[in-house]
Amino acid sequence: MGRGFDAKVANAMGVTHLCVVRHGESEWNRERRVQGQKDPALSPLGQRQAEAVARRLESERWDALYSSDLARARLTAQQIARRVGLAVRERADLRERSLGVLEGLLADEARARYPDWDAPEVGREPGSAFYQRAKAAFGAIVAAHPGQRVLVVSHGGLIYQYLEFLRELGVGTGGVSVANTSVTRVEWPVDGSGLPRLLCVNDVSHLEAEDLLRTG
Repeated sequence: MGRGFDAKVANAMGVTHLCVVRHGESEWNRERRVQGQKDPALSPLGQRQAEAVARRLESERWDALYSSDLARARLTAQQIARRVGLAVRERADLRERSLGVLEGLLADEARARYPDWDAPEVGREPGSAFYQRAKAAFGAIVAAHPGQRVLVVSHGGLIYQYLEFLRELGVGTGGVSVANTSVTRVEWPVDGSGLPRLLCVNDVSHLEAEDLLRTG
């Protein structure tokens, strides 16, 4: 699932096709370090993952390409941009969740120092605010491109929140782990009638084909 979509058929159906891609593995993903809104670059594996997803997407027609302005997403989007011939439109509202004082710590260290990540002294972005940010960011992009095919490169946490929003609408199950450079596709009716259609979630077939999926 997730290959060979016919743009003419999609437009005839009056839908906006949204393809959401998580960034490639970062240096801090590799180190199991808390990122939040800090800005590590892609790891060597992450660069290869970005190239693989870019090759996957280049055979399709796209009308716009958006990205979080953090380096790991922006660098992934730039690889895609070279293949699909679009400029990258950066949006700060597509960033990962802000994690306060946890950012930069190794994950095990963060859990040991701060057992309650929602404690005020941690300074983590509230879950309700993060959910609303995800809903609003993707909603604004869909609204700006009725009947078009749009790529969005973002982060695991934000994509997870968007999938939770879709679950609350009755679409999909939510609770999905989002792998680096996985592809998730949603079609939204342009006229606002009916529910969106979730075509694929966390599709990593392009990584499996090239043995680029980190499982450990």
